[in-house]
Amino acid sequence: MYLLVSSLVRDVQEVFSGGDIDFISDHEDRESEVDGLLYLVERQIRIVFESYQAASRLNVSRGQALEFANLARCLERMMDHVNNLTIFIIEHNEHIPRLNLTPPIQKLPLWQESLKELMINIRTQDSHRIETARSQLKTLQTE
Repeated sequence: MYLLVSSLVRDVQEVFSGGDIDFISDHEDRESEVDGLLYLVERQIRIVFESYQAASRLNVSRGQALEFANLARCLERMMDHVNNLTIFIIEHNEHIPRLNLTPPIQKLPLWQESLKELMINIRTQDSHRIETARSQLKTLQTE
């Protein structure tokens, strides 16, 4: 899910840097794939909560399963936002030069770096780096 979200963000950045708008033409396919992955994760999490044996076989605690479900929902929501941005770009591509100068678009590299940091450190569980990346994302949201 993360790879699909981040690849679409990179492609949006490429379009804003003068790249071909065809880079983002498959945005609906990518968005649908993330939706499908969310449903898959939710089904698997439901099984973990309903069956202790399944949780044991998967070597996942219920707490971890809850974290995975929350993460999957957040990534799916991020993809929804990136997909909406992509639709706007396609429908209004004549505004790309002006939009490229706006703070939200200029902050995309920082947003992507913070998201990457979160994804890496969720696995390593470095709480300081997770909190730093989370705070950066919150700051970017309000700027």
